[in-house]
Amino acid sequence: MYTLSSDVLSMTDEPAALLQNRRLVFANAAARAILGEACLGKGIRELFGDEIAEVQAPNFVAAAPVSGRSRLLRFSREGSMQIVFFSRPETDVALFNDAYLQALRSGLMNMNLAAGSGRRAAEELGDPALLQCFSVLNKEYYKLNRLLANISAARAILADELPVALSTVDLGALIADMVDSVSLLRPDVEFQFSVERRVLLWADPQLLELLLLNLLSNSLIHAAGLRRIRIELSPMSDRVYLTVRDDGAGIPPEKMNSLFHRYRAAYSLHEMSMGAGLGMTVIRGIAEAHGGVLMLESREGMGTMARLSLSRALNGGSHLREDVAPYASSMERLLTGLAPCLPDECFGGKYLE
Repeated sequence: MYTLSSDVLSMTDEPAALLQNRRLVFANAAARAILGEACLGKGIRELFGDEIAEVQAPNFVAAAPVSGRSRLLRFSREGSMQIVFFSRPETDVALFNDAYLQALRSGLMNMNLAAGSGRRAAEELGDPALLQCFSVLNKEYYKLNRLLANISAARAILADELPVALSTVDLGALIADMVDSVSLLRPDVEFQFSVERRVLLWADPQLLELLLLNLLSNSLIHAAGLRRIRIELSPMSDRVYLTVRDDGAGIPPEKMNSLFHRYRAAYSLHEMSMGAGLGMTVIRGIAEAHGGVLMLESREGMGTMARLSLSRALNGGSHLREDVAPYASSMERLLTGLAPCLPDECFGGKYLE
């Protein structure tokens, strides 16, 4: 297999390498240009970092720094051999221009004002059919607002201009608050999360909230047969590991290969209408802005697991404050972040006041 694989990989322009027993035994010309001519013989930990080295899944994708630059990695294992392809994230931001975003914001503001006035009139009339129409209209507003938030974040990420406002964050309290609220909105799904002590790190709480909402919505939208989402926190001395697991149908291998690419992700038109395409770009960018690595593994019929490592001391090691105020998520942001995967009744007035 080694001879055949190396012959094939040597002919592709995509950077590709082979590892045997967790050491590099072959790298094509494009891979050597990234890893260096002296890369052969190096171990997976030295090449790709501790987080990648600890993954036990036979097939997974990851976003991690390699030789000082962000790379998208695809790993596939057969026996003692492991093939890895790596590429640069997309950087085209031409579609996301200021005029386009401003026009979208203006249209959404007018849509929200009109929907609010219409809903109040429908309530005065006591017309249930008309109220249902406004629930659907409100949901579409929140879905578009979510799209705008992800477009804005992706644009900043791709331009390397994502603003990060660091403060001491209790990540455990942030997640617990969010899970309590999301459980009310989706009572059909069991959310499992518990933390015994505070998990402090230097971070931007609003960006972490956006990251978490995209992780949860990915599971709620795409995990067919979903019954349970489990969130785990594992704090270390200098890093925090965040894991989100679902028990859905899993992601087919052909979709895994293009999951991090906005325009090549193998989503159906229905999935695209639910918001697919930008979420992983946003998750990856926010994780990297917090010194993190994103890994995603999935097995058909067994569910999907997203695992992130986040640095605890982004500001050079300043002391984490012990008197940190709890971060409370607003229902408005939750409705926006989860709009595609919430029932229409969530947008009928109960949670909008």
